[in-house]
Amino acid sequence: MIRKFLFLTTFIAFIGCKPQPSQLQLPNIISSGMVLQQHSKVSLWGKARPNSEVSISTSWGAFGVAMVASDSSWIVKLDTPKAGDSQQITLVNDDSTLVLSNVLMGEVWLCSGQSNMEMPLAGWPPTDTINNSVAEFAAANYPSIRLFTVARNFSSEKVNDVTGTWLTCTPENAARFSATSYFFGRKLYKEINVPIGLINSSWGGTPAESWITGEALLADVDYKSEVAKLKELAPQAKAYKEWLASHNHFVTKVDSLGNDPIVGHSFLMRCVRQIWTTARGGLFKFLATSNRLTWVLLMG
Repeated sequence: MIRKFLFLTTFIAFIGCKPQPSQLQLPNIISSGMVLQQHSKVSLWGKARPNSEVSISTSWGAFGVAMVASDSSWIVKLDTPKAGDSQQITLVNDDSTLVLSNVLMGEVWLCSGQSNMEMPLAGWPPTDTINNSVAEFAAANYPSIRLFTVARNFSSEKVNDVTGTWLTCTPENAARFSATSYFFGRKLYKEINVPIGLINSSWGGTPAESWITGEALLADVDYKSEVAKLKELAPQAKAYKEWLASHNHFVTKVDSLGNDPIVGHSFLMRCVRQIWTTARGGLFKFLATSNRLTWVLLMG
């Protein structure tokens, strides 16, 4: 019995002393296939086990070491070479190793705006189309142009990651990418002949204020109360996102005739009729403040 007890105690002690997983993580925008700004000092960041060490080595000879903070975050800056062949980055932390391959050095551009920047090369048929779009994306074979689309998201707090993937510019990928960004990147590539990285972060109809941090907006007294409200709502927004993430998701698409796969024929017309029926006994008013527009329905 004593032997069994000693064995069990030793076994538990051994398990308790076993090193924890390093949990080395990178944001989606730092991955294989990305483009880094040439001749620059770029930041790489991520998460790992607190108080551990992350070492980074590269095929072009740059090296860096970062200590992981108590909140699991780390960041390191590396010098990048001029544009040329594809490179590799190796990150090591405890028992984990991540290797990023097919990394290009070149010119990286953030493309942002409203719907005119968001509109893909394939357009939004049948009403919003782009001239010669089929021929344009059919010819979009540029292995040295890389595309990254930031998925729509909102947050009342700062975030260190986005949803998206680096893609090579092919006809299929270009068709779904921002048309304005693509034409700009293609022109730049043909003129300077170096790899181009295009990051599209656009959201149709968004006002300029929604892209500015709360700290920056506080410089204008007109926004102090709104920033305060956002801070108050932050816990609720976090709870809502957690609740949303716990449910199954599926994507539906209205066809060219306006038919919705769930509600049936002419989803758009059903919405218009419902709004009109609801509004007949009331009054629509516009409230305009700076460049923001709010619809208010006063029921009669």
